[in-house]
Amino acid sequence: LDVCTVRIEVWSSVGVLRRRQLLGWLALGLNSSSPDAQEHWEQMIQGSGITVSKWHPVHPPE
Repeated sequence: LDVCTVRIEVWSSVGVLRRRQLLGWLALGLNSSSPDAQEHWEQMIQGSGITVSKWHPVHPPE
């Protein structure tokens, strides 16, 4: 897990054709998108199976 990155994306389906639109993203792990996300990742991998919940802001699409 020390060399893993999990990227989470938030999508919306809009319109009659259900076109998908990326609203934002965040990354946890080796290449975390913020110091707070990195801290959360470390808490999760050290948690011994304990659920660690936390809210994160998403970054705008690239």
